[in-house]
Amino acid sequence: MVRAQSTTSDGLGCRQSQGASRHGGAGLFDLPQANPGCPWQLRTALWLQGFVQYGHVLSDDRNQQLGGAVQIAATLGSHIETWVQIGTRSSRNQRPTTQEASDARPTLALGRSALGIKLHSPVARFVHLALQPSLRVHSGPYDFGPNMASIDGGIDALVGFELDRLPRLRALPLRVSLRVGYLHDRSGEVVSALDCMAQGATACLATRLVYNSAYDINQPRVELGLGADLRFALAKDTWLEPFAVYALSLVTGPGDAVLRAQLMSQVPSSVVAASEERVGQTLSLGMRALLPWLVTLDLGMQIALSSWGYIMGAKLPQIAGFGALSFAFDLVDTRAASATAGGNATVPPSSTDPRVATGLVRGVVRDRATRAPLPGAIVRFVGVAQNALLANARGEFESGPLPAGTLELEASRSDHQTTRTTLLLRPAAEVFTEIELDASVRSLPARLALSIRDESDQPIATASAALFRPGQRVPLDASSGTAAVSAKVSAGVWRLRIDALGFLSREQVLALSPGEDRALTLHLISRSRTPRVALSPDEILLAEPLQFVADARGSLLSPASQRELAEVIDLLIHHPEILQLRIEAASGPGTDARLIAIREYLIQGGIAPERVLASELPADENDRPRPFRVQLRVGR
Repeated sequence: MVRAQSTTSDGLGCRQSQGASRHGGAGLFDLPQANPGCPWQLRTALWLQGFVQYGHVLSDDRNQQLGGAVQIAATLGSHIETWVQIGTRSSRNQRPTTQEASDARPTLALGRSALGIKLHSPVARFVHLALQPSLRVHSGPYDFGPNMASIDGGIDALVGFELDRLPRLRALPLRVSLRVGYLHDRSGEVVSALDCMAQGATACLATRLVYNSAYDINQPRVELGLGADLRFALAKDTWLEPFAVYALSLVTGPGDAVLRAQLMSQVPSSVVAASEERVGQTLSLGMRALLPWLVTLDLGMQIALSSWGYIMGAKLPQIAGFGALSFAFDLVDTRAASATAGGNATVPPSSTDPRVATGLVRGVVRDRATRAPLPGAIVRFVGVAQNALLANARGEFESGPLPAGTLELEASRSDHQTTRTTLLLRPAAEVFTEIELDASVRSLPARLALSIRDESDQPIATASAALFRPGQRVPLDASSGTAAVSAKVSAGVWRLRIDALGFLSREQVLALSPGEDRALTLHLISRSRTPRVALSPDEILLAEPLQFVADARGSLLSPASQRELAEVIDLLIHHPEILQLRIEAASGPGTDARLIAIREYLIQGGIAPERVLASELPADENDRPRPFRVQLRVGR
């Protein structure tokens, strides 16, 4: 799994994008941000917003409202953030002219549930872009379940500028964020069936206004957001982040037809015209505290600079307070030590500037033709001091902290040509890369001297042999009529197969080093005139049960059983469609040791370990031990 570091040279790194946006995903309270935060991290958040205002909906009312949501978000790597949000809202509207029994009753709504995904990509060292589509479903006023007719959706384009990443602005920890989006708001469907005409025209108008405010009924609109935030360190792992967000919404929908009709019948046309105002503007001012243990706390207020008319949506409160609390959990231990397997050296940043951002690079070195890993390959980061990495046995390497930006990697091995590649390393992230090397024409081949003999140590003149590996086959047939084969082959891991008329076939894995002289003598077992094994659709049948002898080392196969298993090996070699052989036997004293002995014999005979599985069968339904009998089940 790709890991991402959550610390950079400024002590904060990707944590500066921790915290929840009420529009979904990571961001400031009223503004989602392009940078989704630390990769491979799960975040939970709770936000609340509320106000009390006199004359809010109606001229003589006192309106109280408290709303909030629970949000869960996860960053999947460095480019994807997913989130889901469930919100609720409680609203109470009181008027002196109404009865206390009714106006003391709050109007409740589940509000809305929403989910979305953010697709993020850094463009340069200080610029982030993201696209965030989302879906919402509303509920109320008659139940807490979702109103499927109210499903709506939106899409946001997000841009972020981390200006302190610019060399000339490193002393200014400022970030600027921009949001342009469209929301096809269909929340009006939750009150579309509301019938209040029995109350009379005036009371019906008031009821409609109150419900639209309580359930946040709005229209499709284009939205613009512009925000800025600063970072100040208070102590180790504790930061303050003041922020300001300006939001503008332009309603594109037709408005509430019911409200329009009622207003036109009861108020002057000038009031109706003011109620169709389509522009809403807010200014949010707040302070974020980034605390240890990956916790953030937001506090602030939202000021309405202008509100759209009643027909176009719920009136914005003059001043509303908000707060948010979020917790983050690393899905991978991002603060683990940077020491890696395979003897890789820790690479410090090349600059002594305390504000240099860092990241990690990990990858694998492969042969271009065969795709085989190249253990022992040397990886260097050009221009970075103390940067030599040695690929481990699987060809893998991993760096320590490296300065973010453009990096040039150089990989080499004695039997391959040196290759260079360029990477863009984002601050606080980890980049995975595969480096492919071409085999060098000057690489030293290995020399294999192979002698093929029978059980009495006599040469087998009719034997043929071949070396295999992915994408390559080298025949080693003896053309001189002798059983000795001598050939030059490229170094690496090969699978040797030997066939001879009248003998059981055999395979073996060979690892040849450059310039190595390998002398190998292999003995083949003669094929029985009457086969002792047979292949059925789901099992390999044995002519005789396998027998074991015990010595100081444990259970061993008898010589006759070894010959029988040699025929099983030959059958598996000639039937590659058998993907797995399951060795099964009833559980009992010594069963485990016997199954291990069978499996080891097959593997030593050249069968790949992943093709052989051994398992004990439980006792019967009466808990009585079953007689020991080995069955060889095949899986295709």
